[in-house]
Amino acid sequence: MSWIAFDRAIRIAKSEGKPTPLQRWRSQRDRIYGQVWEQGWDHRTGAFVQRYDSQVLDASLMRMAQVGFLAPRDLVWLDALGAMESLVNAGWCGATTPRRHPTDCAAPRARSRCAPSTT
Repeated sequence: MSWIAFDRAIRIAKSEGKPTPLQRWRSQRDRIYGQVWEQGWDHRTGAFVQRYDSQVLDASLMRMAQVGFLAPRDLVWLDALGAMESLVNAGWCGATTPRRHPTDCAAPRARSRCAPSTT
């Protein structure tokens, strides 16, 4: 996520005390943050999506709280986790075979592992 790159660059620059365009980096980081909330949150699914103009959830989104994009106890975040949990419980690509995208299930060698769970 681009937001992480700017956020970490800002943290490193501050801790190292090196001359950097901190204000420009903060501005970019904040712009990306706003854009992710505006275009990356899907009200229909109640979760962040893999890409803008999509309803596809992505397992990598589970790291958003871990990297500090939002608080782990944020109600919006808890809703997003619930949406992801629902997909796993529904057997999306099989709970034992994490996938980054539903089209990964279309790969011929992966089809059998992507069948909905029957347990």
